[in-house]
Parts: sequence; C-alpha cells; structure tokens
Amino acid sequence: PDVLLVAPPQIQSSRGPLAAKFINAEAKSAGLANAIRDVTIEARCGFFDAGSVTSTSDVDGVHLDDTQHHKLGIALADVVAQQLDMIVGP
Repeated sequence: PDVLLVAPPQIQSSRGPLAAKFINAEAKSAGLANAIRDVTIEARCGFFDAGSVTSTSDVDGVHLDDTQHHKLGIALADVVAQQLDMIVGP
C-alpha cells in the first residue's frame, strides 16, 4: 500500500500538568505541517494535514480529545478510501 504521512495539528500554548514538558512547543511546531508536506512531495507519498480538520485540545494544548480524534478518524477514512480506490479501483 501507499504511504500516507499525517501531520499533527499545530500545538497550542501548553497548559496543565504537561506544560513544563512542552515549553516553546507552539513556536517549535509552527511550520511542521508544511515541512512534512514538502517531504511527501519529494518522496511521492500521500499527505494529510490533521490541522485542516481539527486542532489540539483546549485541555492541554498538545493532544487530541475524543471529539477531535473522531473528526480526524472520519476525515482519514475518506482519504484512505480514496487512496485504496486509486490502487485497486472501485
């Protein structure tokens, strides 16, 4: 099967118990999706930007909550189905 790289949504300002582990993560993660996209173009593989359908959790600013995972799962199901159709046909 083809490779599909999924870029995570950009990290927000971290908060809560994990905040100390993610100091400056918001700035460090800026542009990550574009950098991953560039790699996929060069490697000729699939790309999906999770930030196009969801953001990180308001709880900690880093992870996805259950609603965000659900949104991402639905979006990825469509992307993967399209990729599989391209490989094996409808």
